[in-house]
Amino acid sequence: MSKSTRAYAWFVFLALLLLLRPMPVLAYVLDQTTPGNPLRWPFDQPNLVHTNSLNPSTHAIRYHIASDAWSAAHRSEEIESVRASFDQWQAIPGVAIRFEFAGLVPPETPLHTSDHTNLVYWTREDKFVNGGRDDIRFSLALTYLSSTNGVIHEADIVLNGRTYSWFTNPLETSPNRIFVESTMLHEIGHLLGLDHSPAGGATMFPNGGDGIDAYLGLSSDDIAAARALYGRETDRTRRSSLHGRVTLRGEPLPGAVVALEDIHGNLVAANPTRIDGTFEMAGLDPGTYQARIFPLDPNDASQFLARGRDLSTYFLTNAIQTQFAPVVRTNLQLLPGTTLGADFEAISSSPSPRITSIRIPGSSQDPIFHSALAALARPGQSNLVVGVFSPEFPVVGGVLRVTGTGIRVGPTQMDAGGNLRGRSALIQIDPNAVPGMRSLLVEWPDGSWSAAHGFLDIQPASRDDNFDGFPDEYQRLHFPRFTAPEASPAADPDGDGADNAHEYASGTDPQQASSVFKILSVEVNAGGGAVRFLSLPGKRYRLFTRDAFPQGE
Repeated sequence: MSKSTRAYAWFVFLALLLLLRPMPVLAYVLDQTTPGNPLRWPFDQPNLVHTNSLNPSTHAIRYHIASDAWSAAHRSEEIESVRASFDQWQAIPGVAIRFEFAGLVPPETPLHTSDHTNLVYWTREDKFVNGGRDDIRFSLALTYLSSTNGVIHEADIVLNGRTYSWFTNPLETSPNRIFVESTMLHEIGHLLGLDHSPAGGATMFPNGGDGIDAYLGLSSDDIAAARALYGRETDRTRRSSLHGRVTLRGEPLPGAVVALEDIHGNLVAANPTRIDGTFEMAGLDPGTYQARIFPLDPNDASQFLARGRDLSTYFLTNAIQTQFAPVVRTNLQLLPGTTLGADFEAISSSPSPRITSIRIPGSSQDPIFHSALAALARPGQSNLVVGVFSPEFPVVGGVLRVTGTGIRVGPTQMDAGGNLRGRSALIQIDPNAVPGMRSLLVEWPDGSWSAAHGFLDIQPASRDDNFDGFPDEYQRLHFPRFTAPEASPAADPDGDGADNAHEYASGTDPQQASSVFKILSVEVNAGGGAVRFLSLPGKRYRLFTRDAFPQGE
């Protein structure tokens, strides 16, 4: 019998050309007891886990939250943000993931990794947690998993309220504070059995930033991981899988990342190869894809985007190969309910210069800042400068490109700062550009290329992070927890006969019965007609007429 407890740390990582305060801090990578045997919760066999941890009736993971949260002023909002983060993972279509809030526990409830209680809490005073064994000062959060024979039976999440300040409103500009949902989404990924992802815009990327970053909302990489681990059987028949081996000179190539791009140029999933060169991706949507095979940053690199050691201890304890040139394979056809086998041979040559940081988008007049985090952009933005940096770039040469459709890239400019050289360009993003994780490439005169995969995150114009087909902005405006059942489009929380979808279309308040679009009366006489209805200032209305109204209408 194998029993273990694992801890995960997530760091805030910023490295800027103009000095800002640095804060240390498989598709997807699955935490595995042995290759091919990922850690997972037994939603289908709840009897394997204590009933206080996994409810045998509802098949839901039960979690508790410490009642003091982080702040006295915003305690309720912080608790609701934690709950909303759990809700988003379970809302992924087609998965068996279920959570239920088991209630608040008293402040300073001690963390025990074997008490059959899944606990979330902020530590505000202690430097050390988990019985004094772990220093949390330089981590955003720590997640502890307890498992036996690959079955997770308990998880605890500790958020660092000692070093960092936190906020909950996504409309708030808080560049020096940490957004609760972003961190919680990441930590819940660990709770479910995920390691870190090499995809730049993934929630499970190793490092996070302050303010609102790319890790708000689950990426396609995170969603594929959840479906691979916990997809319902009925959903699996609709999805596709890809597996194979990457070799170099005929020998297995460990630690090579296989990244899939869809027809829009969005990175969908990224998976490093195991020690035997094999990889496997599941939970993918059927379609036509392009694969990019590229090296991770070396484990001893001091400037980097994603090293093997940052993704998983597997890539720290097992030697990985980073000295090879990236390759591309096009026209991979993934069909519903099938697995495509595809092997790749890497190119035996010197690797291209590594991209080590990403320019923070702005205008051409803005000062240059950059970090090792994904850049954010939106459809319709124009004259936006994006770029990449590296100490390995040559002084001249190279053309900056962005993967996919709907983005026009201007001439490449050379940037420099400190020991770094950069390549940047103005981009114009189509209003209809498909949101997702685009990659930033530098094509060199010899035909080789450098890449930051998934590091330009095109955000949706309107968010739907809980997959209910309803704008999050409206739900966040009117409900303490935008993922709550009463915030769903079909709910009618104020009991006025108009559901939330109707209230949204009408521009009315779903929490106020007096705020509803309603025709009060229709009067017709020889001189014309009059329609009385409840209206709102600033709204425009169209009036449709009929020749006659049936009796009683």
